[in-house]
Amino acid sequence: MRAEVWEVWCKETRKVHWIILGYDKQVEEKDDILGLSGFWPVPPFFIANVTTSLYTPTPDFVLAQDLYNEIDTLQTRIAVITEAVRVVGVYNASAASNLDNMLSNGKDNHLIPIENWALFGENGGIANQIEWLPLQDIVNTLQQLIGVRDQTIALLQQITGMTDVMRGSLDNQYEGVGQTETKTKFGSVRIQALQEQFARFAGDLMQIKAEVICRHFSPETIYKRSNMQFSVDAELVPQAIDLLKQPESARIRVDIRPESVAMIDHQALKSERTEYMNAVATYLQSAQGIIEADPAAKPFILQLMQWGLAGFKGSSEIEGVIDKAIEASQEAEKNAEPEQDPAVMAAQAAQQLDAQKNDAKMQEVQAKAQAASQARQEDMQADIQTAAAQHQMKMAEINANLQAKIAETQAKMQADLVVEQAQAQSNIEQTQATVQGEMQKDVLEHNINMEGEATKTGLKISEIAANASAKIKEAAAKAPTAPKGGTDSE
Repeated sequence: MRAEVWEVWCKETRKVHWIILGYDKQVEEKDDILGLSGFWPVPPFFIANVTTSLYTPTPDFVLAQDLYNEIDTLQTRIAVITEAVRVVGVYNASAASNLDNMLSNGKDNHLIPIENWALFGENGGIANQIEWLPLQDIVNTLQQLIGVRDQTIALLQQITGMTDVMRGSLDNQYEGVGQTETKTKFGSVRIQALQEQFARFAGDLMQIKAEVICRHFSPETIYKRSNMQFSVDAELVPQAIDLLKQPESARIRVDIRPESVAMIDHQALKSERTEYMNAVATYLQSAQGIIEADPAAKPFILQLMQWGLAGFKGSSEIEGVIDKAIEASQEAEKNAEPEQDPAVMAAQAAQQLDAQKNDAKMQEVQAKAQAASQARQEDMQADIQTAAAQHQMKMAEINANLQAKIAETQAKMQADLVVEQAQAQSNIEQTQATVQGEMQKDVLEHNINMEGEATKTGLKISEIAANASAKIKEAAAKAPTAPKGGTDSE
């Protein structure tokens, strides 16, 4: 059997309780197990959108659930209406039974036989036999719903801060790189806040873990698990372990930077470091004269460079190297001779003056080159605008010619259509006249044949009647004459 046991940490009594809800007895109770400085065995919870005093999280979906539901409703309607957009129609069942084969068979270059073609033509052909479902209103409604859905999605992106830049797409293909970078920086503000919150949560968790290790792990376990036997400073290992075993006197600080838990953009990192190295090279070249004139200024120069480095992500990896360089320069300054030869100092001053003159000349040359480059760029921009205007005029001319040709072609097609309709109407009338003449001819021939048959029949009947009359007379003549005074019985 199993039960749901709750572990409750009470900071007021500094005790740990194990209870079962609904059970009248306490399972177990102990004093503070870990003895941590903050008592709690866990860091502050990583909770989203804590907006009330009840420490209750609010999901991001709840903040914009009305827009999410509206988008879902619009998408459902779009799907239903899209399902209704199909080719549907009705046709006259009494006109021809094969009209439904035009769409159901799905064959190309296929002829469908039509019975009673003349009657089919008299009824107006396919145009008057088939009526299609009107889709214009349905399609217009579908387009309106798609537009409203896109506007709602854009509003949702503005509220939540998840712009198109965060998804890797752009609204305008002519957008410059600077504009894209600006939008990316503003779009990543909320993401950066979440990253910092998660890094703080991870740092607090590692802080508690480190304190648990220092308080409850044996020195042998710390030595084995930390791989101290492979350290280059093996002679300092016992002192380090003794320091770790005294967490009250030596506070351990665990700091996790957001960039260490975020996905690395190697291209951007490479660009930032290249830009920084170029700036450092320029900075050191400019500061070389000051260092040569006064070597005591070298530590200050390095500190300024370190101050500039601190603004970059991951700068903590190299700041220690600069600290060692600063310490080495300060030590060298202490060990250096207090005074120098006046001749050497004069030579250094002259050299510094020459360097300054060379720097002034270089700056003048760079200014001239920059002005010439700017002039060439302006000329190039003017040429591009002129070429664009010419291209626009050419496209307008081509478009006008194309529209004229299209109008001419439409007029020719309309005239050909009128001629073909007139010819078709003439052919239909001629066919109808021919069919009607044939029918009248057949009827006349039939009537003539009927009259001839009737005449022949009358003559035959007359002949038969005459023959019968003659036979009756002949039989009457051959019959014996009855004797006078005889009786009927006789």
